[in-house]
Amino acid sequence: MTTAMTTRDSMSMNELAAAGGELTKTGLLPDHIKTGWQFAAIAMTGREMGMEPMRAIRSLTIVKGKVTEYADSQLARFKAQGGRSEFVQLTDEVAELRLTHPNGDKHIETFTMADARVAGWDQQPNFKKFPKAMLRSRAITAGLKSVGWEGAIGTYDPGEINGDINAEPVIEESVEVRPKFQSEPGARTLGEADPLAQARLAVDKCKTIDQLDTARRRVTTKIESGEWSDEQAEVIKQLIMIKAEIIQGGE
Repeated sequence: MTTAMTTRDSMSMNELAAAGGELTKTGLLPDHIKTGWQFAAIAMTGREMGMEPMRAIRSLTIVKGKVTEYADSQLARFKAQGGRSEFVQLTDEVAELRLTHPNGDKHIETFTMADARVAGWDQQPNFKKFPKAMLRSRAITAGLKSVGWEGAIGTYDPGEINGDINAEPVIEESVEVRPKFQSEPGARTLGEADPLAQARLAVDKCKTIDQLDTARRRVTTKIESGEWSDEQAEVIKQLIMIKAEIIQGGE
């Protein structure tokens, strides 16, 4: 296991899930990783970002379909790709960050306590205790997006998702539902409660490629009817692709 874990491209989804399942028994993983499949999903996401699995679980999680990565990890990746950064100001009231994109583009991002008040973040416990660190994180994440760095696309600091800066992200517990997308007498429909949560479970229950094709067509219908946004649909499409890899790997 140790050798495989150090080579990110050598492990399939099934192998990552198996390794993650064993690692959850050690009690040494972050609290939000409770299953091998959660470990695998985060490790696969990290693979796309150029991270080894253990680096990924220290830096990433997925909250409501969005990838979250701590600001310092985002900045480290930016600099590893040739970007440059320098804080012009960094106090309890203002963070001013000068960035140079690897392609030479320049940008200065400023985030102040006044901005935090507008967002309602100034009342968060960590903003009160560590204002300089919180302003620093907001300047980094906003600045990397503003300078147009590809690695920041669709990536958020946990505080930007949860509204609780530096809080540990929580992966919601799943609720058992029927595995099919189509409704059956007496069954809850996919549109009730949290439709994405039910769709994720339905995809997870698929055992064949034909069932996944049915799921994919269902997603298309949801988009065309306007019931789902493109962003919501993309979450399920990615899960379908991962599940297809798992099914094909087991054939």
